[in-house]
Amino acid sequence: MNSLNTKIYSNIIWQFFPSVLRIGISFVGTMYVANQMTKTDFGTFQYLTSYFYIFLMFEHLTHSNILKEYFLESGTDDTSRLFSSIFISMIFCFLALMISMFWFRESQEWYLWSFFMIALFFRSFSPISYYFDSLLLSKYGSTSQLIGSLSFNLIRLLNPISLTFQCAVFSLQFVIVSIINIFTFKAKINNFKHIKLPSFSIVKNIFVKSFPLFISVLLVQLTQRVDVFILKSYLSFEDVADYSVAVKFAEPWMFLASSVVVSVFPKLISINKNDMQLVNISYNFVNKVLMIMGALIATVTLLLSAPVLEFVFDQKYNESIKLLNLYILSTPFLFLNLVQQIWEQKNEYLYFSVLRLCIGLFSNILLNIFLIPKYGTEGAVYATLISYSFFSVFSNLLTKKSRKYLLIQLSFLRLDKYKIFFK
Repeated sequence: MNSLNTKIYSNIIWQFFPSVLRIGISFVGTMYVANQMTKTDFGTFQYLTSYFYIFLMFEHLTHSNILKEYFLESGTDDTSRLFSSIFISMIFCFLALMISMFWFRESQEWYLWSFFMIALFFRSFSPISYYFDSLLLSKYGSTSQLIGSLSFNLIRLLNPISLTFQCAVFSLQFVIVSIINIFTFKAKINNFKHIKLPSFSIVKNIFVKSFPLFISVLLVQLTQRVDVFILKSYLSFEDVADYSVAVKFAEPWMFLASSVVVSVFPKLISINKNDMQLVNISYNFVNKVLMIMGALIATVTLLLSAPVLEFVFDQKYNESIKLLNLYILSTPFLFLNLVQQIWEQKNEYLYFSVLRLCIGLFSNILLNIFLIPKYGTEGAVYATLISYSFFSVFSNLLTKKSRKYLLIQLSFLRLDKYKIFFK
């Protein structure tokens, strides 16, 4: 038991610290490149990477949590499930390649997109990393990702003004990660002496189990990226660059909230849902912590955004300052959403999660279409604020069961006396 605990703690460390390093390295590299490139080229790069992460959603048809559960059920010598997973990933990454080729066939960015197609193919080997995680050997997958990120952010500095070079190096990091994972698997886990071919029954089972989670991932990705596409349709790549810089400064804070939620996940998921008092106290406490954290982050950002962005970019992205000051106000809503996802999973209410995300996506699209022509890049931020607040909090008014959770969410405001309204 002590040996298992040691492996678990070691695995957590290997999950946490390389992730912090990757986020820091990526942030510094992106800010440097944004400062060196023209705003039009940086906006184009962010536009293409947004499309890349949308097409990458096909990888989630082999959802990581489903695969880890499958790998845990089998021994290290049973490679059939691993290769079945890689087989599915390759099929759907190939499908993503075909769709993207059709999408960009008449686009001026076609030659740049060809680099991202290479990255899509090599991303299909990602199940190897999930296999490491299932064996509590995250140090292998985390190390390969850290090396890939470090290589990308160092090599991209050699020619930071070239859009073509940046796209090529972006793809290179996925090639590096996949090659390291393959050779690590061969050397440390299985020397390819006992390879079992993909099984149709396993492929079918993985696909059926992963599909509902794939829908959720798709909705989240579209909600987070759609504003960039609509901005490009109505405005310019320079406006996309201004908006992207603001988002890049706000995104790293999500890692802090995710760390808190991951830490309390076992506690929240193990609570007897019939013990309503303990449920209310526990979820209320976590929501309070995240709301305080979100308020502090927003306050610090409002105070420091102007001097920091002016120091980093020397007036180049002054427009991003007010965008960041508005965008950071959406942080508490995203934090609350992380906790609600645990409540929905525990109460077997995942279909409502899909409903909420659908509401978030479609409200975001409509609001962007309505607000961007009137308010420009600020309109995209307003759309984000409204849609995030709606699907994170106000959508809970829609059903009787979710209204009970809304009461828990709002209890930190001492609104218990209004609970009769939510019955």
